[in-house]
Amino acid sequence: MFESTRDGNSELYAMTPDGAVQERLTNNTALDAAPAVSSSGRIVFATNRDGNWNLYQLGSRGKDLPVRVEPTVEFGPAWSPDGRTLAFTRSAADPGLSEIQLLDRSTGEERPLTQLGGQNFAPAFSPSGDRVAFVHGVHGRFHIQVATLDGKVQSDLSARTGHNADFEPAWSPSGTEIAFSRRDATGNYDIWTMQVSAANERRLTSSRLEDSSPSWSPDGGRLAFVRGGDGAYEIYSMNADGSGQRNLTNSIAGADLAPHWSANVPFNAAVSEAPTGSPLASSGGAEVGRRAVARQTSIARWCTIFADQPRNRSMSPVKRWRSRLICSHASAVTSSALFLPTRSVA
Repeated sequence: MFESTRDGNSELYAMTPDGAVQERLTNNTALDAAPAVSSSGRIVFATNRDGNWNLYQLGSRGKDLPVRVEPTVEFGPAWSPDGRTLAFTRSAADPGLSEIQLLDRSTGEERPLTQLGGQNFAPAFSPSGDRVAFVHGVHGRFHIQVATLDGKVQSDLSARTGHNADFEPAWSPSGTEIAFSRRDATGNYDIWTMQVSAANERRLTSSRLEDSSPSWSPDGGRLAFVRGGDGAYEIYSMNADGSGQRNLTNSIAGADLAPHWSANVPFNAAVSEAPTGSPLASSGGAEVGRRAVARQTSIARWCTIFADQPRNRSMSPVKRWRSRLICSHASAVTSSALFLPTRSVA
């Protein structure tokens, strides 16, 4: 799945892995973003249709159901492999603080995964479901860390390689690698992978444009990601070694963002079997008229409030998306305060 503003508003779409079939899944005046698909095909996403950013589950015939509607900001949902637990990021009144919560979808019981202070966001379950990778930001450093379900941090993967601007972790289906986006000294982003058990990493993209939001195909053979700049953002795919890069969405308008590769995306249209046999779901964000759309990724110091000013129109959608944890709770409720810099399933 993915999110796109091609029709003038931020909505959710589904797409086959070759990009041949692209289908709109939501259609309303609010902003829908950051979709996550469970093993049983349930789609949870973030939306501001209640005035604040909360979580909803995609229903039939437009009857979407609220999952969490709270005065706090909730964003960036991620399903456990068994579909029983939903991880998400919660940000309260302080724009510099956010933590990751775990929600049992059967009982409704909620508990914190992180209580680390600073900014904690972009959760991603391991294929075994016993660990969660996430981004921990403090003092201007953004590291990918791995914690067990009791909240104990097992490892700081970014610290092993000495980098301080790693975002959007995505576990490989084998559980041995994590794909992520890294910001370099010039402010550009590329896609990398790192070994979970060793300090080995590999750069997959090297583009003058921003590459972000990696998402593995179910068989681990390919990755979907976002590439863009100067207001144009598309979803690409590539082989797991970085070769074979190609544009999937080829949109003529708007921005396509937040790909989520899943074998369980519901399609209404007749879809022929695609190369991987799994539709690509994604979410994209961009500024639409007087609204600024944030993309899920990092809630870092880039977090800012987007007002009705011309300068905001030049702000990269991916940079907004990269910090999809509310910049300001109060502003988010009343107007267009959203998230900026680090986030999906394809």
